[in-house]
Amino acid sequence: MTDSEKTNCGAAGSVEVIRLTHKESRESLTRLDAYLLRLDAKATTLLGFISGVSLFLATRDTNGFWKSISYLALLGSAVVAFLALAPRSFKDSPPPGPLAIAASKLDERAVLLLLRQKCINDYTKNFAVHVTKRKLWRAALFLFLTGVALTIATTTLGARNEQSEQSRTEPAGTRASEHATQSPTKPAGSNPSSKPIQSGSHR
Repeated sequence: MTDSEKTNCGAAGSVEVIRLTHKESRESLTRLDAYLLRLDAKATTLLGFISGVSLFLATRDTNGFWKSISYLALLGSAVVAFLALAPRSFKDSPPPGPLAIAASKLDERAVLLLLRQKCINDYTKNFAVHVTKRKLWRAALFLFLTGVALTIATTTLGARNEQSEQSRTEPAGTRASEHATQSPTKPAGSNPSSKPIQSGSHR
């Protein structure tokens, strides 16, 4: 085999390797995009649950410190969930126009190198977005679970306080009537020691 044939074989082999690495980089970028879409779906679903719990809390006839804290936790969870949906500056492969211009001026190996490097750069940027979304999603979930726990505590404590308040504000007349019902009084004429007065004429 001559030196030119060895050079051609080496060039063909390097092109094949570049093509394989570009394919793997492209598949990794596609998988990462799928993960980002899943995080968006989770954040959207969490917003629906936040709305449901907030409406449930609004229907409870309870007021006070714990209800306000519950609203704050749910509000914070909603804000963080919206922030998790905000990062959308995803990077993708170069547009067809610039790619066609570059391909007309470069050979196959150079074009493959360009595409592979572009995929690697896009993956790095998208992975940073993925990390941010994941942290925000976890923070939103934590705040939501905290809000749910506070809502349960608020509902339970509110029911107990309402019962105790009703027992304290019960009218005194009602208690007196209940006591009279439980222990009825005897009529005055039912005293066995009293004797009837006999009427008669004295001689």
